[in-house]
Amino acid sequence: MDNSFIKSRLLSLESCENLDWEKFNQSAKDALDKTSELTDYLKLFDNIQLKQIKPASVLITLVKQSDNQWHVILTKRAKHLKNHAGEICFPGGKFEDTDENLQQTALRETQEEIGLEHIDLKIIGKLPEQITISQYYVTPYVAVLDRQNGLNIRNLSIDKNEVEEVFTVPLNYLIDSKNQKLVKRKIKDISFSYHSIEYNDYIIWGATARMLVNLGKLLN
Repeated sequence: MDNSFIKSRLLSLESCENLDWEKFNQSAKDALDKTSELTDYLKLFDNIQLKQIKPASVLITLVKQSDNQWHVILTKRAKHLKNHAGEICFPGGKFEDTDENLQQTALRETQEEIGLEHIDLKIIGKLPEQITISQYYVTPYVAVLDRQNGLNIRNLSIDKNEVEEVFTVPLNYLIDSKNQKLVKRKIKDISFSYHSIEYNDYIIWGATARMLVNLGKLLN
C-alpha cells in the first residue's frame, strides 16, 4: 500500500480558507440530522443543541517504520485531564480563533502535543466528520510523516501536561475488521454500542476507533 493509493481513497481536502461559521453550523446540523452511528449516544443527553457543538480536528499520521510497514501514531492522554483522561486518541483539539482553518488546528495541536513540526507532515486527505459524545464536530485529517528513518518516539518533545505516552500501531492491524469489535453497553436504561480495537495492552475505543473503522472502509 503506497502513499498515492492511500491518498486516492481519502476525501478531498477543502481549500485553505478561514473557517466559515455559517457553513460549519450547517454542516453540524446536517450531521446531527443524518447521523445513525451516534443516535444512541445522543439519547444520553436530555437537550443537545446545535450551539453546543464545537469544531475540532485531529491528525491521523502515517509513518513508514523499520519493518517497512505503515504505522499510525497514537497518544495516551494524561491521567489528570478533566476530559477523556487516560484514553487513546490522535493528536488534535478544538478550533481556536487564531487558527485559519481546521487543517491548521490539527497541525498546531500535533506540534504542541508531541512536537511534530508541520514541515515534516504532508496532509493528503481527510475522513468523514464525526460528532463525539463530548459534543465536538471533529474533522479527521490524514497526514504522512516524511522521514527516511521513520519515527523514534524517544526523540519527540511530548507535552506531559496533555500526553502520557506516544506509540505506533501497524496500519494493517488497525484496519483489519478481525481486530475491530462492536461493544454493547447500557447507561440510564439506554442501550448503545461503540467500536473497540485492542492492541497489546492498549484499548482504542469510541471516536478514535470509529475513525479507524472508517479509514479501513475507505482503504479496503
